[in-house]
Amino acid sequence: MYSLLEPVTWFPWREAIDAMEEVTSPEAFEYSLDLCRNGLLVGPSSGMALLGLYKYFDRTIKETGTLDHLRNEDGEIPCVFICCDGPFQYIHEYYEKLDESYFLPVRNSELRDVDPYAYNLDWELSPSEAFQKIFGPKPLINGFAISPRAPNDRGKADFCPLSTIVVLDLRSEDDFAHMHLPNSINFPVGRTRNPYQHPPTMVETFKLVDSAIGLEAKNDPKYGDDVLAGEHKVVFTLGYDGHMARLAMSVLRNRGLEAYCIMGGVEVWEKDGLGPFGARN
Repeated sequence: MYSLLEPVTWFPWREAIDAMEEVTSPEAFEYSLDLCRNGLLVGPSSGMALLGLYKYFDRTIKETGTLDHLRNEDGEIPCVFICCDGPFQYIHEYYEKLDESYFLPVRNSELRDVDPYAYNLDWELSPSEAFQKIFGPKPLINGFAISPRAPNDRGKADFCPLSTIVVLDLRSEDDFAHMHLPNSINFPVGRTRNPYQHPPTMVETFKLVDSAIGLEAKNDPKYGDDVLAGEHKVVFTLGYDGHMARLAMSVLRNRGLEAYCIMGGVEVWEKDGLGPFGARN
């Protein structure tokens, strides 16, 4: 390992090059950033190679006054520089090497600490899929055919038809009292704007949902593991339009539960003719 820090003496590299240019670390990061913004996702070593090429041209012009000796028969100067790295492992270093003037101001910075949990299309159910799982006939099976994976890793393909389904209804208390699905419990978030399109709503509702049904709620008498968790128990989240149900599903999955959201909510449920929820919603 220490030999990597020693001078390279076993290879006559100076004899293998025509010229050598020096590029500072901040310069390498600057040109890497410029390349990224022009469609090449490459790292600082690539930026160093590009700037080294430019510096070679500048020095050649200063020394000879021309680049004509580099031109081909068409009058062009063919250039190649090596892009040998990517930018992703250096993300924090860009901010260390370059000052704020190189970066656009961060918008919606309030979102940095909210909604960090996973989503998966395999955890989303259409109202018709949810209807079939809730009201469809239960097969006669001895025992439960449960996937060996952890509950929060299972998807629709792993769904056991004999699971006990608990519906976490996110509508208001009045709408829940007016009509709700079997085996439902009410977490009255109510109507909100789409949190995925309105950052202030995401901040407010994520904090509300995460504190009420997230990891800290395992022992909560209303939404704790005694109610939502347990062997062969699955949670369906339901709201007005599906957006809040999707957020709640993500929070429950992070808690380790097998949860699915009903996309489109009661609005699509009614539109698909699966049953009325009443005029209140």
